[in-house]
Amino acid sequence: MSGYFSSQLNTDETEAAARRQCARLGATYGHLIAGIGDGPVLDIGPGRGELLEVLAGLPGSAKRQLWAIDTDREVTVHIMQRYTGVKAVHGDPVDVLQDSDTRFSAIFMLHVLEHLDADYAVRLLTLLRQRLASDGVLVIEVPNSACSFVGNTIYGSDVTHKVPYTSISLKQVCRMAGFEQIEVVGIRPKGGGLLKLLQRALTALLMAVDAAVHRILLPAWRFLHEPTIYAVCRATKEPHPAPVDREQGGAG
Repeated sequence: MSGYFSSQLNTDETEAAARRQCARLGATYGHLIAGIGDGPVLDIGPGRGELLEVLAGLPGSAKRQLWAIDTDREVTVHIMQRYTGVKAVHGDPVDVLQDSDTRFSAIFMLHVLEHLDADYAVRLLTLLRQRLASDGVLVIEVPNSACSFVGNTIYGSDVTHKVPYTSISLKQVCRMAGFEQIEVVGIRPKGGGLLKLLQRALTALLMAVDAAVHRILLPAWRFLHEPTIYAVCRATKEPHPAPVDREQGGAG
């Protein structure tokens, strides 16, 4: 959607939160980033570029190629100007990646999936699975609609949101794209200070209330209740072809 960067990402509120977001991303995904291979890393929907800043600040990052793809031209221009070492591409990620044979050690989609139609999301995730290196990993972060605060407030605060996700539907869409190794994890607020401690306490209370409601009304369902969740999808290694028995398999 035209104007998304200027209306939602490049505001006084998001500018003030950028540094906190970098710290949060480093704390959340540092262990995953440390374990990925030496190949290129792709950020789909990079927004203001906080994840790219985290990746660029890691030891040895100068040797790694960083990619960013976004459908918003303003976002692409911002990334090109601010992160000159990043290969920033403007366009539909399906179109861009269909024309590329690059295999990525890691692909990140942070708060992108909820902006996509479900059919397109499955198509994109299927292509991303095909573009992962043999030891590659795809990370997808979304707001968790099983958290009542997110479902009632956060999700409705962006008109470009199209599909709400819970831990169950997030795993479902990854399975529909052909992933087999999928782990869904909840993210809770961290950090010190009185405000953060209060936020953590209120979040824990909200999660307990949501869990109790779901156990009563939906006893067969098992949700995560953290406000934000992410899926880690690992590449499925292609099976080796069965050996051919030359004595029996030859033409007569």
